[in-house]
Amino acid sequence: MNDTERRNHGETDDAAPVRVDIDGDVRDLREQSGMSMTEVVRRMNDMGYRQWTKTTLFHIEHNSRELNAIEAWDLTKALELTPPTDLSKLYRSRSKALIDRQVLDAVAAGAEASKAIERWRITDIVARSSIDDELRAGRIGSRYARARLEKLDHTAEAIAHAESGKERG
Repeated sequence: MNDTERRNHGETDDAAPVRVDIDGDVRDLREQSGMSMTEVVRRMNDMGYRQWTKTTLFHIEHNSRELNAIEAWDLTKALELTPPTDLSKLYRSRSKALIDRQVLDAVAAGAEASKAIERWRITDIVARSSIDDELRAGRIGSRYARARLEKLDHTAEAIAHAESGKERG
């Protein structure tokens, strides 16, 4: 699924969408920006939100529809605001804005970490297989192989330690 399809389904990577509690007045922000509902919806459609209609925006403006965190970010952009600094304008509570931003950052970092760990698993298997093949064929010595396997083992231990949630000492 590409980014546009994820947006259409309210998803980000493999993580569940983070829901945002919008307490602010989106309608006031839209009107302050001088945009009609049609213009905001067009901008959201242009960003890949094909399911967005004026009815969708109406429900958001009247707090009867939640946004996921990515939608909130993109709605801020559609309103010609700067998401990192202006996202909080969608909220009456700055603490909720901060928490949602932190959660969004953590979800993104987690998705990146999952991808990195999967890449590591594959490259570790390939490296161990190559060491074994080259050792059996006599193209590398056992001392060289053992040193390289120790490096791979050390990395595996560090990743297992990190995945268990324990701090390294």
